[in-house]
Amino acid sequence: MKILITALTWKKAGEVRRLLEIGGHEVLSESSALEGLRTAVRERPEVMVLEQELPDYPGIEVLRRARKILPGIRVIIVLRYNFASVRKKMLAAGAWEVFSSAMSAAECAEAIQNRPEGFNQPRSALEKAVF
Repeated sequence: MKILITALTWKKAGEVRRLLEIGGHEVLSESSALEGLRTAVRERPEVMVLEQELPDYPGIEVLRRARKILPGIRVIIVLRYNFASVRKKMLAAGAWEVFSSAMSAAECAEAIQNRPEGFNQPRSALEKAVF
């Protein structure tokens, strides 16, 4: 699976990338919203992991643009703060899932690799505790 991680300050992004690559996935990285969108258009990843707060555009705007340009892309938003209202807003805007930055890199990588049916399914105890 081809995965694009677009993040600037998410500390676990590098570790998530490493774990996904070990799992056999092609992982691309960008640190700005604009470059993330350009790479998404050029490379057509199946999944885009997107930090909510990027310096050039808000995550929700990048989510909307990515879904408009590539309707089939699964966008996962990484929230710095665990606000249920923001999570709901992101899901309503078309996010495939919303992660908390408090999740470990291993949990994030495992969820990306092993939940192809999507995340709007029953949640694990960890996910329930985080959100």
